[in-house]
Amino acid sequence: MSEKENLKKRINIKNKKDAIKKLSQTTKKTKQSKKTLSNKKVITHENKKTSSKSIKDKKENVILHNTEIDKKNTNKQKTDSKNTTKNKKVENSKNNIKTIVKKENNENIRQNKIKKISNNIGNKLKDKIFEELKDEDLKKTTKNNKKTTKKSKLIIFLFICIVIIGIVIFVKNFNVIEEKLKNYKEFFIGEKVILPDNSIWYVVENSSSNIKTVKLLKETQIDINNDGKINDNDKMKFYNKNEYIFDSNDKASIAYYLNNEYKKSINEKIDGIESVSLLTSKEYVNIREKMGYDYEWTTGNWLASNSLGTWWLDSSQNEKIYVVNTIGSYKLSNAAETNYVRPVITINKESLQ
Repeated sequence: MSEKENLKKRINIKNKKDAIKKLSQTTKKTKQSKKTLSNKKVITHENKKTSSKSIKDKKENVILHNTEIDKKNTNKQKTDSKNTTKNKKVENSKNNIKTIVKKENNENIRQNKIKKISNNIGNKLKDKIFEELKDEDLKKTTKNNKKTTKKSKLIIFLFICIVIIGIVIFVKNFNVIEEKLKNYKEFFIGEKVILPDNSIWYVVENSSSNIKTVKLLKETQIDINNDGKINDNDKMKFYNKNEYIFDSNDKASIAYYLNNEYKKSINEKIDGIESVSLLTSKEYVNIREKMGYDYEWTTGNWLASNSLGTWWLDSSQNEKIYVVNTIGSYKLSNAAETNYVRPVITINKESLQ
């Protein structure tokens, strides 16, 4: 055989092997396809069973889902209805508020218009009244100016008069004011004072620094007959008519003697004597208490002693006359009796410097 024929045979053999392989493969495929078909049938059958069950479940689920959806929808509808009612109420309230506000605004506008109108009318009336009042005020002011000028003149005149009177009063009372501003020496009861004529006196009443005068009692009796001796000839009656009268105008009384004859004689020696009198019974008791003296005593002092004898007091009670005795007590007496005289003077403190 030739090579060509060998080649053809080889080719044919190969083709046959390939065809056999293909046939085997196809058979295998057919078998597999049959198996798959059978499997598919089984699966389809099972799927049919399962599908029927699932369909039932699905139907039940759908029904449940639908019921839930219906419930939700009903709830939504209820809530929506509630919300709608609320919204309606809110809208209604808003609308009501808007209407009220509109009404108020309208009323305010109306009131403002009324005010403007009334103000315009009032201003016009005021202008008219003001013009009328101006005329009246001018008349009144002219009258008032005349009255005020008269009043001012009267006030000025009165002020000048008051100033003049004040100056006159000040000039007259200048000494009194000056005395009040001054400070004088203080004196106390029982204090011994020597006057410029070297006579000795005792303070019978406290006198502070703002008081101009001091009251003094003479140490000894008055030498009435001026013989330089103190004896019975220097005694005198209180009053010749046997009555209690201390009157400096009656020549028969001891008061006349003190305020005339004695005052003249002492003024010749001492300046600043303002008055002369007798010591009263109240003043005597006060002195005795302040000095700490007893009601009676054996040893004498400047108030009472044998050398002073009995001397007249100017009684503090009407229709009674008292005298101080030698032991310091005082007793009732009568005007017809005779006793020594111890004068009391009120003197300016400036004359004592």
